[in-house]
Amino acid sequence: MSAPPDRFVTAATFRSAGAAHVARAHLSEHGIDAFVSDEGLGGMAPFHSDAGASVKLRVRAGEVDAARSLLDRPGASDSGASDSGAAEA
Repeated sequence: MSAPPDRFVTAATFRSAGAAHVARAHLSEHGIDAFVSDEGLGGMAPFHSDAGASVKLRVRAGEVDAARSLLDRPGASDSGASDSGAAEA
């Protein structure tokens, strides 16, 4: 079962808030609304994260595939993004 298209889901995770904001700006340039969440966790003490990637970039479920496609392009952002993973609430 997938999330409703207007519900926000995680498109990617990052090791730093700065990298997540670069990716957010990149998506915004392409008309995809996104926001960064949990940046206090990854930005202040990234070494405390088990996976090393705790800052989330969230987009509407209906745009998650397009967002991931943009983020996966070489040179799309100086991201430090980790595995995009499944669309989660």
